[in-house]
Amino acid sequence: MNYIILNDDEFFRDKINLKGFKEVDLFGEERADAVFCHFSKKLLAYVDNYTDNGRVTGDSVFPGSELLRDAGIFVVSKIDRDILYDEDTELIEKVFRFFDQESFYIEVRGYNRAETYNQIDQFIIAYRKNLGYIEDLLPNNIENDIFETILKSIEEKLL
Repeated sequence: MNYIILNDDEFFRDKINLKGFKEVDLFGEERADAVFCHFSKKLLAYVDNYTDNGRVTGDSVFPGSELLRDAGIFVVSKIDRDILYDEDTELIEKVFRFFDQESFYIEVRGYNRAETYNQIDQFIIAYRKNLGYIEDLLPNNIENDIFETILKSIEEKLL
């Protein structure tokens, strides 16, 4: 199976260790079974300028963004805290425009980092509805590396 990193290569590089998965080129011919990306306010600032009847258009925001609507199995997106906690709920609405809500179950989770007092990492995890609803896909508490634990849970319960 294959995965693609759409942006924030620095965060995701060398952290994706799913058994049987390999990274493929975004502009290559191979399909993407999993997609990884990072949403920030800076990225969302471009959304208003690049929409077509309310839907975000393909590569206009960041390369391969159309894969968020059509990934093979699942999508893991890191999302900046300031988007979720902003009084302007329009930002989170912009994020959800990237996903096909008819085809995916979508879950937003935030976890405290063990090494800090009040720092929270947030993720959006989306997976195909044809796989069935998985009630406890992600653990409630994480003691070690947050991203690593998310991947382990996905591997155990989804793949």
